[in-house]
Amino acid sequence: TIDINPDAKLHADRLGLPNLYAIHADSAAVLPALRAAVAGHGLFDVCYVDGLHNFNQAYGEYTLYRPLVKDGGLFLFDDVALDIEMETFWEYVADPKVRLDAMHHTGFGACVKDPAVRVPSWDAIIHRATQKILARRSAAGQPA
Repeated sequence: TIDINPDAKLHADRLGLPNLYAIHADSAAVLPALRAAVAGHGLFDVCYVDGLHNFNQAYGEYTLYRPLVKDGGLFLFDDVALDIEMETFWEYVADPKVRLDAMHHTGFGACVKDPAVRVPSWDAIIHRATQKILARRSAAGQPA
C-alpha cells in the first residue's frame, strides 16, 4: 500500500505482516521503484488504492499499477462513492468489480484483474469522463 499520509504506513507497519509493504509517498512518484521491485520479486497479489480521490488520480493509478498486479490479482479502491468524480471513476474500471459499501461510509470497491479485459488509457477516455463529470455536477447544481 502506498499513501501520502504517514499515519497509514505506521498503522500498516504495526500489523506486523511479513508480506505487507507500506510506503509513505505519492503513488505516482514511486512507480519506477515499484517496477524495479516487481522485476526482482514477481507481481503483486493485491493493490490497495487510496489516492487523491479525483478521477484523474484514481484512473491514472488504476492504469499505471494494473501491469504490476498478477492476473487474477485484486485491486481495492477506497472512497468510490465519495463524490461525482469517484463515482465516475468507478464506472470506468474495466475489470470485473463489486462495490462493498458496507465496509466504508464513502464507498469501497474491489476488482479482479482479468487479462482478457482491455483497459482504455487515460488519454482515450478523459474527454468523455470529464464531460460526464461536468454534466453530473450541473445536474446536481454543483459548480463545474
